[in-house]
Amino acid sequence: MNAIFVVVLAMGYVEARTEILSQTVNHMELSSEEMIADSIFEELKDEAAAQQEPWNPWASQFFPCVKEEYENTGLYELLLNMPKGAVLHVHPSAMGDYYALFDLVSVRDDCYFNPSYGSFELFMDSVPESEWLNVSEMLASAFDEAAMRDSLINYIVIDEDDEYLPDVWAEFEQMFGRVGGLFTDPAVAYHYIYQAMYVYALIDNVQHIELRAHTPSAASVEFYLGVVDSLAEQGIDISVRIIYCDSRYLFPGETIENFRERIVSSMKAAADLMVQYPGIVVGADVYSEEDKGATAFYMAPMMEEAREYSMAEYGFELPLFLHDGESSFPTGVPDSPVSLLGPYPGNVNNNLIDAYLLGVERVGHGIELAKLPELAEMYAEEGIPLEICPVSNQILGYVPDLRNHPAVPLMRNGVRISISPDDPAMFGYTGVTFDFTVAVLAWDLSLSDVKRLIMNSIEDAAMTDSEKDELMSLWQNEWDEFISFTIENR
Repeated sequence: MNAIFVVVLAMGYVEARTEILSQTVNHMELSSEEMIADSIFEELKDEAAAQQEPWNPWASQFFPCVKEEYENTGLYELLLNMPKGAVLHVHPSAMGDYYALFDLVSVRDDCYFNPSYGSFELFMDSVPESEWLNVSEMLASAFDEAAMRDSLINYIVIDEDDEYLPDVWAEFEQMFGRVGGLFTDPAVAYHYIYQAMYVYALIDNVQHIELRAHTPSAASVEFYLGVVDSLAEQGIDISVRIIYCDSRYLFPGETIENFRERIVSSMKAAADLMVQYPGIVVGADVYSEEDKGATAFYMAPMMEEAREYSMAEYGFELPLFLHDGESSFPTGVPDSPVSLLGPYPGNVNNNLIDAYLLGVERVGHGIELAKLPELAEMYAEEGIPLEICPVSNQILGYVPDLRNHPAVPLMRNGVRISISPDDPAMFGYTGVTFDFTVAVLAWDLSLSDVKRLIMNSIEDAAMTDSEKDELMSLWQNEWDEFISFTIENR
């Protein structure tokens, strides 16, 4: 006789079911005040659910098409006010508000648009070639200025019209090049990052943020620290850490040997900056579309070479925070011969195995871990965290229906996760509140679950233990105020 059936006979069906459920869903214990707030939280979830068609919920729809629906809920308003701890995964050039950025530069006489490439540029010192069109003149001469504005912004923001793009990643990555020319003016770059950090700290209620910066220099680090100092002078406090990143792509015209040299050089540069800015620059990463770039297995010797350098020169092993497991390929079967562009022709992504073997500090995304239960158990046992970016995962095509997000089974089986926004500027928003909102509704998270995710983000931040304790204490005070405010204003 089936053992489970014997238990059911002994306990009674309902009692046995309750026992299994208690072992499956492990909520944190809440205080009496938090339990009252949790009941309000559940009411707001129910109100949001009542606004949706049960057979076509927002979680199953392309996020840009339902962004306003999420935003117009009481749940979103509550989560906007909630202290969120740390954002551990965001790219600085895509962390802010591209709509506001466009409005800032489009009135300038030196802002131009190239229709052949869909790119923007600030020509501060010279007159552009004839193929470039002046943006302010385009807007002024347009029959419908608002429609022209929207059509231009569409080149740098993924919106509802992009739902059925044949290759959303290709469009997404081209956007970095299209918008990059707007940051050539240091004043524009400073304004953009300042406003973004302002929103995260003051509007979105984030206490700490870790930036995936592309090959930053010492000047770049000073730039970010300057923004933080300027905010602090205004009484707005947020702490920042920087993770040095480079692309896993083979660039046009780049030889394989050049690629290897570039990755090693970038990893060594990360170590150098860690010494120059201790406690600010915290490690290294590689990114770009994973399934079209070099595998972690291919790059492992390069990472180990850089670690040998950091150990010999500075006495520490370079920490790694790797983008891995952001894929739709099969996993967990033998690799075919590894090339620079991945394990073709088998189309297998086993990068999470190599991330584990490389002793990764955290993994960016890691959603493929759900396909490797034995490895997931190892991640859980070692406490290796995943930085989950739900809106990004849907828009880039990995999880079309967020109710089926791999983070849910991973979280329920003890893998540590936190919530981050990845590249929100290109997805039409800023901050991390939308990511929390979609996760709460798609995964039916309780207030206890959300609290655990936030505490994970602080515990898994790239900080010393004393810094984490200080950040946790700061967050706890704000959390207690949030709970009281929620109860008093319902």
